[in-house]
Amino acid sequence: MATFKQLASSIDHLDSLIKSAQHEIELHQRRIKKYQKALDLINNKQGELLILESQYKSVKSEAEEKKEILKEKLNRVVDVELILKSISIMSRAIRTRRAPAKSDFWEAQKVIEDAVLQLRKVNLVSKGLDKLALMNYNRPDRDFPSSVGLDEIFNLIEVKTEGDE
Repeated sequence: MATFKQLASSIDHLDSLIKSAQHEIELHQRRIKKYQKALDLINNKQGELLILESQYKSVKSEAEEKKEILKEKLNRVVDVELILKSISIMSRAIRTRRAPAKSDFWEAQKVIEDAVLQLRKVNLVSKGLDKLALMNYNRPDRDFPSSVGLDEIFNLIEVKTEGDE
């Protein structure tokens, strides 16, 4: 039979184990709360992200549709594919230092200049086309035809003629 001291010691030891277990439980409960807050935050952000992704897809799709419509309408005035081909030729020629490259560049630039004139006839100016028309074959350090894309070509401004005022 255990003595009173042994029983008291066992009770103290069990109390210590209980307190330790309670402390561990509280510690884990606090962690659970922290983890749940983090999970809630992530779930909210994922929800926001899904909404933004949906909006992005919608806006991107609408922008592509508008771009195609603009390209179609602009094709009535100038040949957009020929302009893109000319940009490609200019880009390749400006990096090449051989005799035919210069004339290739100028021929392609002539297509751009003709497009600029065609647009001016309908009172439009394209910042991208104007930039291409002003590029210099002898300045490959400054002029980069490949940097002008459709978005810049489609950056159109209406110009007023003297009769419009």
